[in-house]
Amino acid sequence: MPGCAVSARLSPAAFRRYRLDAIFQGRKWDAQIFDRSAIADRALLLAREDWLELESAVTLLYAETLQVERRLHELARNEGSARYLPRRAWKRLRSLPPPAFDGRARLMRFDFHPTEEGWRLSEVNSDVPGGLNEASSFHRLWPEPTVGWQVTGDPARAYIGHVIEAFGLDAGARVGLVHATAYSDDWQQMALFQALLADFGVDAIGVAPTGIELRSGGICESGRPLDAALRFFPGDWLLFASAGAPWFERHPANLSNPLGALYSQNKFFPVACAALGVETPTWARYLPRTFRLALADLGRSRDLAKPCFGRVGEDIAAINELNGRSKLGIALDLLLGRGLWVRQEAFRGLNLGSAAEPIRACVGVYCVGGKVIGGYGRLTGERFVDMRATDSPVFVVN
Repeated sequence: MPGCAVSARLSPAAFRRYRLDAIFQGRKWDAQIFDRSAIADRALLLAREDWLELESAVTLLYAETLQVERRLHELARNEGSARYLPRRAWKRLRSLPPPAFDGRARLMRFDFHPTEEGWRLSEVNSDVPGGLNEASSFHRLWPEPTVGWQVTGDPARAYIGHVIEAFGLDAGARVGLVHATAYSDDWQQMALFQALLADFGVDAIGVAPTGIELRSGGICESGRPLDAALRFFPGDWLLFASAGAPWFERHPANLSNPLGALYSQNKFFPVACAALGVETPTWARYLPRTFRLALADLGRSRDLAKPCFGRVGEDIAAINELNGRSKLGIALDLLLGRGLWVRQEAFRGLNLGSAAEPIRACVGVYCVGGKVIGGYGRLTGERFVDMRATDSPVFVVN
């Protein structure tokens, strides 16, 4: 059983100070979700051997994921290979040029859950992994650290250092921070990147995808060339949007993360790998068995239904608990959108709390260039770790 626990709850006064520090120093601007705080008043504690297991697993998963993306793309370019997206989206994805599979400055976050059977993996955030503000500041701001608690890293700073080296950025370079500019919770991570890049003398500009001009592999903003771009705008939004076509037709070389990440961000990829004979031994060890969701499953399955491009646990549900309206919506997706849902065996997360106050956890582990650079935690009293979960620091204890 995983060595995983939660700390004692912070006192009300200590939590108020910590929460304000997280907002103003850690740039945690989406500090409220619905009518509850999005910041946890507990820390997540991992035994050293468990953190070492996750580090080892993520190193292998990272390498397998890159191989999967390239291999699925090779097979997708063959007209005879299976198509599991709507035609327009599939055409864009399979036409990606080689820069879309450049492994430089490639960032991924693997989400693990402690269960009675050991650690289980729910997904990889390989397209636009978030949470770097929390992962890089919450452990530093935590008001009551204990002797022997060790941090897992500073992933934001490590990532930006990797970007500087991978793209050869010198002082005076210009970098575009591509994000959905209407959302403050997107800008909070870009603002952190902007500050970290400034430490290297790099000028970083926040910009929407529509503010970028793509010219023969190059990137321009306001008519001026950019030396690189960091993308926090979801690739599947570009995949399905009519205005997203140029990003696939003229994929820029110095883009992190590249759009080839959509092959693994799509939760259908384990089904495709199994059907096409692509071996993924580490994924098979940690990921619950995953299948194509069929119409017949909606009437009898006890597994989970998961949308292929969902985030933060959105729309994940036990199939036998779905109401009629939800089942009808999924059925229409299956009939009209092919492959937009998968069926996955359910696991029961360890209750780190009590019967009266259950606590379930997720540990997001970041990796760039094959090296683990840190992690952060999410805690919830609900059955699934979704958008209602609260963010917490992760400490390693002996």
